[in-house]
Amino acid sequence: MKNILSILIACLAFSLAHGQTAESYYREGLKKDSLNNPKEAIDLYSKALAADAEFIKAYAARGNAKMKLNDYEGAMSDLNQCIKMNPQYAYAYACKGMVKVRMRNDATGIADITRAIALNPDDEHFYEMRGNAKIRLRDYAGAIPDLDAVIQANQGYAGAYMDRAIARLRTGKLEGAMEDVNRSIELRPENSRAYNTRGNIKDAMGKLDAAIADFTHAITLNRSDFESYSNRGNSRSKNGDNPGAIEDFEAAVRLNPKSPEPYFNMGLAHIELKEYKSAANDFSNVIRLRPEDAEAYTQRGLATVLREDISNGCIDLKKAKEMGDVDAAGYFKQYCK
Repeated sequence: MKNILSILIACLAFSLAHGQTAESYYREGLKKDSLNNPKEAIDLYSKALAADAEFIKAYAARGNAKMKLNDYEGAMSDLNQCIKMNPQYAYAYACKGMVKVRMRNDATGIADITRAIALNPDDEHFYEMRGNAKIRLRDYAGAIPDLDAVIQANQGYAGAYMDRAIARLRTGKLEGAMEDVNRSIELRPENSRAYNTRGNIKDAMGKLDAAIADFTHAITLNRSDFESYSNRGNSRSKNGDNPGAIEDFEAAVRLNPKSPEPYFNMGLAHIELKEYKSAANDFSNVIRLRPEDAEAYTQRGLATVLREDISNGCIDLKKAKEMGDVDAAGYFKQYCK
């Protein structure tokens, strides 16, 4: 009897230690995740699952971390395992929905997040996820009610005001967008993204000098933010400062050489300055990054024609016209015989 009791006590002690080890790995993983280190977090979640294969929260957290690293297949595997273990696990459906949205499987992604909300309608995080998913899909009007729900639940959450400001900006509700972004800045004054967004709102209002000041402040807070450089370049160009705009576009492409927008807008600025060779090079970079961009062919064709290389310019204009660009058809008729 003593031996049996000793074995039972030993098993219980092992079981408790086993569970504590899994929990400690999981909590360490959450800390790494919060510090934007998903790779190390995944290793820790895997150790938690090695210690306890039924630890459903670790599967969910690992799936979410894999999503951050664009390992969508791995994320779906973990999240499906969660749902297999517990078909009513709302968080797994929400994360699975976000994975699908990132995979461009838009309709079913939103449906999964909506299912999470149906399972747990009191969790504002799911409304935030659905609102962000709709913003990614450019359903800005649809995002606003979800973000309203988030703000109603937590009026001190700067991120929700920030996201709603973007949605309101994209739907033309500029005054409401300005109220939201100002509230977000009040709550988190060191957030460069908020100043970048406020710059976009002021640009849309035609307040170009004020927009440039906000973009400049955003850059001061985060000098690696290529979008703030690119946006300041756009406002400077509208304000007649094309040389300054080109400096900003050059900074933007140094920081993110895979983004076509700064190249495109830099090309327009070069055309305004009659620097047609540089403009053609800019639009060539756009075409390299985005071969289906008919407008880039149009603008490169125009720049090439204005360099008096009519033959090669008309090749681009003809291609752009065949791709359906209306401006290309007009330029082709004007310059190409």
